[in-house]
Amino acid sequence: MATAPQLPPPSTDHSVEARLQMGDRFLIHSKEELEKGDRLQAGNKAYGAAVQYLKAIALSRGWRHKSNRNIDAMGNIIPIEVNDIRLGISLERIYSRGHVNYYENDRDDEEIERIVRYAEAILPKLKIIALAPPGEFTIETMDERDDLRSLTGDRTLQVGDSSKVGFSMMHKEPDDSD
Repeated sequence: MATAPQLPPPSTDHSVEARLQMGDRFLIHSKEELEKGDRLQAGNKAYGAAVQYLKAIALSRGWRHKSNRNIDAMGNIIPIEVNDIRLGISLERIYSRGHVNYYENDRDDEEIERIVRYAEAILPKLKIIALAPPGEFTIETMDERDDLRSLTGDRTLQVGDSSKVGFSMMHKEPDDSD
């Protein structure tokens, strides 16, 4: 079993790298809990790993990331932006089965093991997204509009609005005048 990375020092303003480090730590702890037979902790820590990676993406884009609403919005928007429906499905399963099991204890060992594997499979994708510039995004639904309003704080966003930098607050739109 891999050794978990050190926990970064407490901060109100963690870096992208610190969030990735915390996610890696949660994933390792998730596997350890699974080996010990603690389904509740294993599933919740798999969820925590994915959330830390989503927070890294948010930080790299200047998005809000401190509420459950923001986490939910990222889980909706990121898979659409990168055109990866499987990523969205995996994130939903990690939440609805791994995290919810922490409170409900309604999933068996085999299912929680799958949840941990889902987390392990998507973290490399999420890391690439966190470290790369965002892609183009056009708001196509009211839900997407509401999610991006939650993440950016921009209440003027409307269906049909488009951004070449995924509505990132940290990346500038390219100058089309060239």
